[in-house]
Amino acid sequence: LSKVEDRSIAQKALFMAVCNCYSENTDLGFKGARKLASRYLRAYPDSPDLPRVRTMGAWSYYQVGEWSDAEVLCGEAATDDLAYLRAACALAKGKAAEARALFNRYLEDYPQGRYRASAELQHARLSFVAAKDGDDKALIVEAARRSARLSKGSNDRLRYAWALENAGRADEAVAEYASLATDFPKTADGAEALLRKAMIDIRASRWSDAAQSLKDSLSSALTPARKAEALYWLGYSYSRLGHDTEGVTRLREALALGIAKDPEREARLIIADNDYKSGRKAEAKVAYATLIREDAEACNRMSAERLRSVGRFLLSAEYGAAYPEEAASCGRFLAENGGTPEWKQAGYVLKGAGEEASGSFARAIESYRLAMRQPVSGATDDLPAAVLALGVLEAKAGQCAEAEATLCKAVRLNAKVTSARVKAYLWLAKACHGQGRDDDARRYATIVTTLFDDKEAAAEAERLLQTLPEVKK
Repeated sequence: LSKVEDRSIAQKALFMAVCNCYSENTDLGFKGARKLASRYLRAYPDSPDLPRVRTMGAWSYYQVGEWSDAEVLCGEAATDDLAYLRAACALAKGKAAEARALFNRYLEDYPQGRYRASAELQHARLSFVAAKDGDDKALIVEAARRSARLSKGSNDRLRYAWALENAGRADEAVAEYASLATDFPKTADGAEALLRKAMIDIRASRWSDAAQSLKDSLSSALTPARKAEALYWLGYSYSRLGHDTEGVTRLREALALGIAKDPEREARLIIADNDYKSGRKAEAKVAYATLIREDAEACNRMSAERLRSVGRFLLSAEYGAAYPEEAASCGRFLAENGGTPEWKQAGYVLKGAGEEASGSFARAIESYRLAMRQPVSGATDDLPAAVLALGVLEAKAGQCAEAEATLCKAVRLNAKVTSARVKAYLWLAKACHGQGRDDDARRYATIVTTLFDDKEAAAEAERLLQTLPEVKK
């Protein structure tokens, strides 16, 4: 073209080159068209073909992602294409408010415009975003409804169903989710709709409906992350329906895929509970201990009664090894969060028992003493054994005066528990002996040998008596 001397021929040739590149409708063609169009506009500013060249150039810049250059080329020219392009460029650059205003202006200026349908849809979608940012639920629903009506696409309909749900119109949302799943079977949006419908059913405790929707979603096109979530909620729903075996199977599948921390914790607790109820208590013990050791929030997911029960189970020597440190963790949480003095006392007792079992005797003494200080009206089931344990630990620690007072209280609290009273009297004898009060030590040891039928305790008391000096006549 640079060698053509006739200016009119060169102009026509350049114009045809722009048209040919643009009509290729390819990335390479658009890249060529944008350069040639810019050259044409500079060289022939008075050409009658200028509007067409500007339009092709602007569209070419837009198609290759050079939106700022496209905007410059659009200028303020009042044509259907360029007015639409200005709005489209603003949208592509993330200027939502500006794009919404330009699409609205386009619809006003070109009511029968070539791009009216697209402009209406984009305006509706942007209105949805604006309404959502302002949290106007009625406007959100209306904008989402317009988008869904205009596009009839699954994504816009999914957004509309969400808007209904967000506005508290749960029944309408359920119906829209179900309709969407029917109209778009085996698609990602259809599967997502079923999962969201199931979540509404779960919040309403409609466990059977939720389970069916979740099963349907799992047979569709869920993403891996959403599949794991669906498996978790399906397992949870089955558990609530009493279908424990099926529920645990689904929960294990969800854990294998990987789920968020909160549902992971809940799944592991449900599985542990199921092992316990099904007689697999050794497995349950390991599961509870592992969960409590690895996740401090696990205790927060259990009621006070359940937490005490699990802690005692972990402390016992039945069904495998004991887990005193994990039991102490249960007690610590209960003591700090039990609410009532009774539950706080139960927590300190459990904490002390766990600490005692793990060899932390000084800490156990402090925990047992804190249990005794709780303002509980009357004796509780947890206190008698704890007071006895405290008295024994105090005696072993050489705190004989404190031990004597504690053990005397243990005798009263364990009035109906013979084995506990025998132990209390025996350690009273030892505590008094530790203070050099041989007469009191002899008295308590004699109680053990004469009033109780406990051969082992009696033998130990007799050995103590033999170490005492004879009574002076």
